[in-house]
Amino acid sequence: MTIRIQNDEPSVTDTLDRGRFAKGLVRVIETCDTPLVIGLYGTWGIGKTSLMRQIEEMLAATSTVRTIWFDPWQHQFDEDPAIALLHTMVDQLGLGDEAKKLLTVIAAALGSILLKASTTLSTTEIQELGERYEQERFQIREKQIRLRQYFSELIARASKFAQHRLVFFIDDLDRCVPELILKVLESLKLYLNLPGCVYVIGVDRSALECSIRQKYKDLDIREADYLDKIVQLPFTIPPIAGESMSKFIAPLLPPQLKEAHDLLVRGLGDNPRQVKRFVNALVLNHELASEMFGNQYRPKMLAGILLVQYRQQELYRAAVIDSEVLVAAATGGESAKRFEEQINRDPRLADVIRLAGFDDPARSVLTFICQKLRPSDKSHLMCLCRVQASTK
Repeated sequence: MTIRIQNDEPSVTDTLDRGRFAKGLVRVIETCDTPLVIGLYGTWGIGKTSLMRQIEEMLAATSTVRTIWFDPWQHQFDEDPAIALLHTMVDQLGLGDEAKKLLTVIAAALGSILLKASTTLSTTEIQELGERYEQERFQIREKQIRLRQYFSELIARASKFAQHRLVFFIDDLDRCVPELILKVLESLKLYLNLPGCVYVIGVDRSALECSIRQKYKDLDIREADYLDKIVQLPFTIPPIAGESMSKFIAPLLPPQLKEAHDLLVRGLGDNPRQVKRFVNALVLNHELASEMFGNQYRPKMLAGILLVQYRQQELYRAAVIDSEVLVAAATGGESAKRFEEQINRDPRLADVIRLAGFDDPARSVLTFICQKLRPSDKSHLMCLCRVQASTK
């Protein structure tokens, strides 16, 4: 039988009932005054990229915008992320040679050599081109104003070419080094804050704030104030409702593990990436348990043990040594007293212990397997075996 292991790729399929969020954000993007920066905030694995991909797909069906997808993490060793973003725009929109020449001039003005590998011009020629351009058109203007005009001209050229407003999706910003994170944010404010543009940033807000604190630790700058100057529309992705998580988990489980469905819904929380990783581990361990025990074990107990490991390492380690700890935890026995405080602080863990069946008087007796166990066997499969072989 094929073992189904889930990958970690984002999806445009709305498996988490977030279509309503995507539709609302699409309406904002299509009708808002520009420029606008939208911050999609959420923790690692909560589904930011998938939501952005859904928005991108909905926008592709309209006639009012063109989208550009930019992953700064892939450019974090480039000298300037603003150039990398514009280079991505030129490539994805298929702009002509004039736009590429203007992008080269911008790179020269910023002192960037990003385009050296992708044009026929040498670094010296780029610098000379930039100097001539400056002498002809921007001799008396300070550098920042000149650069903003360069950017504005290129964006205007792109908007005219596309005949739409431009929507930039900036993903995985929180995976970048702090210096690059702030360069991207500051570029949005200094150079890219231009009419006709909407920027959608998918990021963990706590990572942004950490980068701000790190750079400005000697200055009296509040992280929230800094972000408010750049992000005009913050949107924190809401937690996944229990019903939505139930629908999300159900198709991930093979038929032999369906009895663990409700236990997983209660025990796993609301992070889709963590859910997939856990289900992958459960599927693999189910195959191993089936090899060891045949049909003489209960998958729900295996799921329960893995959930204890996921939520409370100390209790899990104790259970590996003495499986009666889980039985005691489910029945209020003395051997689980030292874990009582941790269990009470985590309602999900308490429900896992209650729902996993550790207190079931009908659990299978696998004494013949227990007799073969060595003291050094410390896996959750051995723990499963010991739980099932415990006396009533």
